[in-house]
Amino acid sequence: MKRQYNITERILLLIILAVIILPALQKETGLFRIQPLDGDFVLAEKPDLCLKAVYSGTYQSAFSDWLEHHIGFRNLLVRTSNQVDFSLFRKTHGEGVVVGKKGQLFEYDYIRTHKGIDFIGSENLDRFLRRLKYLQTWLEKEHHTILLLVIEPGKAAFMPENIPDHFEPEERSLTNYEYIVGRARELGVDFLDLQDFFQSCKSRAGYPMYPPHGTHWSIYGMSLAADTLVKYLEYRLGTDLNDIDTDSMAIEYQARRPDYDIGRALNLLCWLPEKTPLAYPLFRFEDNPGKKRPAVLVVGDSYYWNIYNTKLPARLFEREVFWYFYSEVFPESYHSPMRVEKLDLRRETEKQEVIILTITDRFLYKLGWGFIDDLYGLYAPVSRYDRIPQYLRHITCYEPWFKDLVSQSQKTDKPLEVILNNNALYQYGQEDFNSYMVLVGEWHYEQMIRSDSKWVEKISQKAREQGVSLDSALNRDARYLFANEHPGLYRVHERLTFIMDSLQRDTATYMRILEMAGFYQATPEEMLLIESETILEKDHPDAGS
Repeated sequence: MKRQYNITERILLLIILAVIILPALQKETGLFRIQPLDGDFVLAEKPDLCLKAVYSGTYQSAFSDWLEHHIGFRNLLVRTSNQVDFSLFRKTHGEGVVVGKKGQLFEYDYIRTHKGIDFIGSENLDRFLRRLKYLQTWLEKEHHTILLLVIEPGKAAFMPENIPDHFEPEERSLTNYEYIVGRARELGVDFLDLQDFFQSCKSRAGYPMYPPHGTHWSIYGMSLAADTLVKYLEYRLGTDLNDIDTDSMAIEYQARRPDYDIGRALNLLCWLPEKTPLAYPLFRFEDNPGKKRPAVLVVGDSYYWNIYNTKLPARLFEREVFWYFYSEVFPESYHSPMRVEKLDLRRETEKQEVIILTITDRFLYKLGWGFIDDLYGLYAPVSRYDRIPQYLRHITCYEPWFKDLVSQSQKTDKPLEVILNNNALYQYGQEDFNSYMVLVGEWHYEQMIRSDSKWVEKISQKAREQGVSLDSALNRDARYLFANEHPGLYRVHERLTFIMDSLQRDTATYMRILEMAGFYQATPEEMLLIESETILEKDHPDAGS
């Protein structure tokens, strides 16, 4: 006798069939419009079927990944899962997103920099600032070009009281921002500190200067920053620019997209509600042909997008030139990708009246993405034997590498500056071994010996027998290895060392070197190396090559 199904069982059966069939139908037809996920995702590609891959098991694993990434309604299911985790447990699936107090969302990197974890050291920051100071003086004197550093505020530094307690260290370290501001004042660097400006406005701002669910300054906060920047440019240029009026504002409880960038990264089903109203200024630009429209180049990060998108540069400046992360050129890249390295840096620099390097505190460790070092190399002498800034830039601008070194520093309690510079030297040695060896000499072998405890013990025993210090014995063995393994480079290194010692002993010559160092904002050691290299190349035209 056939079994009769009741209505409940039939409904359940239909639901099961729908769960099985609908995802496949959606995958093949795209019948329903599903909102895509926000962020950068690399979807797995469908693997090629071959017997070797099947037997090894790699095909099954790759096919499973592909199926999971392309199943129908995947984005909806991901958002549903994310919403449940966030609503019930305050767990986020956005990379680096931290849920702070009072519902504030942060990106961890801003917390990291506020705690001083990514402090790259006084030597690296000092070199950046000295070169910046020289360029500011040189460009304004020779080409009437103002080079201005603008420090944008980071959210964690603006509202540290809302950082979760477990992130607060027992003792805060010196930060890149704190060192740069203090040293920049000592050197007389021309800079605009918007982080300090935001702090001064914090208690009297009418509306949030940072949105709860955004990482950048709010549109309202940006309007205050833009007004301050324009007034500073008017002061530096000694002229009057077109005015920006923000005499009316739209007050909304629903954040607009620029003020909800972290919220979008969470990929939730619903937008998070705003407990405090956000203000959206309605910009009105004066259009007075009699007022100056200076040629301005901006090299900056994502904070500048809010200013750029208000059309402020288009209305106030001669052109709206923006080099995003010193990499992409806008507005040209809207139509066809254009890279900064394809441009003539000297020509682009000298046709500007103002160059603005604008960086949030989070990216200060990147040292302007190499813009200042590249510019310095155009207008000041540099030694080809000392390329540490170049390799340091490679590391700091490659985020996975830099994060790994920060992690090493935390685990070993070794200063990040030391780890960074050692890695820069290692990369130098890998890519240009000859120049590297001429520069560092026996130091290379000393480090090799010190990394081997048994080797050190043997030298230590020999030092005791000979009645000399360990350092002396170690240096002697390192020199022996250098001379025997690379005799040609050893001779060049010795010649370079001899020239440097001779220049230092010649009082008149060394005084001239010190004067040049002061002019180019270089250290005496840097300028001594440059002068010695010039003499060396006359004796050894192919030295180090």
